[in-house]
Amino acid sequence: MELATISQPLRNRIKCLLMSHKGGKVKELCLYFDVVPKTIYEWFDL
Repeated sequence: MELATISQPLRNRIKCLLMSHKGGKVKELCLYFDVVPKTIYEWFDL
């Protein structure tokens, strides 16, 4: 799959997971992606 064919919401989920793996906290991720904690946890449940 080419990077150009990946949708923006999927890119955000992938980036969020990578940031979390590098030590990002849910609160920080919420601020970065402008979402509520529930959204972050849903992204983790892919």
